[in-house]
Amino acid sequence: MPRLSLHPRRGFLTARCRFRRLRPRRCHLPGGRRTWEAERAWQSVVLGGELGCESHRQRCQRPGEEGGMFSWSPRSEEEDTLCPCLAPASILPNAKWMAGVVPPGMEFVFAVREVLCGSRQELSFSIVDLEGSPLSHVIVNESGSGPQCGLFLQMLDREPLASVRTDVLYAWPSGLPQICLPSGEVYCTVEKGWGRQYLLRDVNNQKLLKLEGNFKESMVKIISMSGQLVALSERCTVNFDGGTYYQVRVAPHTDAGLILCSLLAIDKIEGKA
Repeated sequence: MPRLSLHPRRGFLTARCRFRRLRPRRCHLPGGRRTWEAERAWQSVVLGGELGCESHRQRCQRPGEEGGMFSWSPRSEEEDTLCPCLAPASILPNAKWMAGVVPPGMEFVFAVREVLCGSRQELSFSIVDLEGSPLSHVIVNESGSGPQCGLFLQMLDREPLASVRTDVLYAWPSGLPQICLPSGEVYCTVEKGWGRQYLLRDVNNQKLLKLEGNFKESMVKIISMSGQLVALSERCTVNFDGGTYYQVRVAPHTDAGLILCSLLAIDKIEGKA
């Protein structure tokens, strides 16, 4: 699977990346289906064909924490262990802190508060883990025009990560958002697909991702152009806040930053809040 990445040096999240090993559970999918088969299909994506492999389960299991969460911190240039809690049994060759790409055999889960609507907004909020701890920040500033109008994603240390340019939504004729690199350079554009679908297309006119599902209910599947399921979103209940959230599950070899930007762009297009 190609590694789609917004940031060549650093990842979507800095010091509090959290990944988890999979365990069977029921899940909601677009259209309201709730099946073990769907969850098993997702696990087969996340585990890269190693579902049921004993060596893989041993590699991903942290002693004393069945199905627990793994913390992933930035590694120095000299270190080659992706996650300190997995050493030494799970040393991955050439594993460096890079581009927020989810490690093999794990999924990355985060939650997004549903606060975006279809009109101009000025606000800020955090992307959080399922315990409510902030992972990154989103600054929404749509009072201006051009590249200054949009959603600006930042690391916890306020370093720019990416942006979603939204001025085209309010122009005449209107267009669809662009996802930009930290430099402001356009990385890809959202476009309408068939039926209830959106596509991400890069500057070379190549299709990157397809998003489909019930966007109003935040039940979305994100599929690579090779047909692989790379992320799922669904509404979730949280204990730390009274707001409405949806959780996002990102498969291995996928940049969580690009997934987040695409979902935020769709939130603005659909005007859910």
